[in-house]
Amino acid sequence: MQDHPLRDDNFDRRRLLKGAALAGLAALLAACGTTPTKTGQHRPRPGKPGGDTSLSNLRADGNGREILLYTIGLLDGGYRFGGNNPEAGLDCSGMVSYIYQNAVGIRLPHNAAQIAGIARPIPDNQMQVGDLVFFNTMNRPFSHMGIFIGDGKFVHAPRSNSTIRVARLDNVYFAPRYEGARTVLRACSRPVPYRLSSLAKKYFTPLGIIGGGLAYTPMQARNKRSALRQSDQESSMKRTLLLGGMLAAFATASSLAAPSPVSTRDGALTDTAGMTLYVFEKDKTGDGRSACNGPCAGLWPPLAAGANDKPEGDLGLVTRDDGSRQWSWRGKPLYRFAQDSAPGERKGDNFKQLWRVAKP
Repeated sequence: MQDHPLRDDNFDRRRLLKGAALAGLAALLAACGTTPTKTGQHRPRPGKPGGDTSLSNLRADGNGREILLYTIGLLDGGYRFGGNNPEAGLDCSGMVSYIYQNAVGIRLPHNAAQIAGIARPIPDNQMQVGDLVFFNTMNRPFSHMGIFIGDGKFVHAPRSNSTIRVARLDNVYFAPRYEGARTVLRACSRPVPYRLSSLAKKYFTPLGIIGGGLAYTPMQARNKRSALRQSDQESSMKRTLLLGGMLAAFATASSLAAPSPVSTRDGALTDTAGMTLYVFEKDKTGDGRSACNGPCAGLWPPLAAGANDKPEGDLGLVTRDDGSRQWSWRGKPLYRFAQDSAPGERKGDNFKQLWRVAKP
């Protein structure tokens, strides 16, 4: 049986993940997120059916370049609802979370509405390669998403019996359903550092995306990485020894305490941005799970926790149905309310007599 073409990239992906760990890639997105409300941006004017979806004239640098490299490597990969790896297939949010974790070390939920909840809205004229675009394709806000790659184009995993592909924002189908752009790369007041520069320069400079145009097709890019992998085997032992020393240094650095994801304001718990946090009456205390998933999580975004976060005191962790992690307070999962638009608002208190402001 012929191997899937994406499997040739596993070595490079593992190397990127190691590089990400060495540079400390844990990003506390919950501490700089926003609620997933529509931004009121102007929708793109529909163009000609189809339009130019070529990969020419694409330019990116920094984190955007890493995301672009992974994204084009997944083109023509299969779709699978709920899929979270290329070999089995990916859906739209699975593709985004896979690319972000492997390219820049940022772990995102496997849910488009939840990703919208922790990303920051940005005007269309400020979009950069690697930012996220959202659509209402199922009569539900933020029900579809993709990765912006520049030149009015984005990559997405559209539906069953299809493949990951390039589309245009002015596409006659997507333009009227467009709900705006968001970013997690620039979501915090402090910039997300470009963590993979040294590895990217060594392994990906020949791919022609170091501040310049895209020089290779996806298949040529995969072949080029395979050639680099073969020529690199002679020095693998040196890199392994260096990796061990750097991992030890990273382990020491990571032992430092992370800032708390929860604060207090006027007798209520808030996230670090001052947005009110809530608890759900249907959640069972200490159950370790959340009863708010799917469309519910679009209106009540969970307070997301990172892969390396640990419980401390009254702060605990639960695992959601999609495998992502969520902060809890005294055994009850914590949520924001999508209709709260400013710090201190409590529009969700006593909502349907099931939601309460979380108290310290």
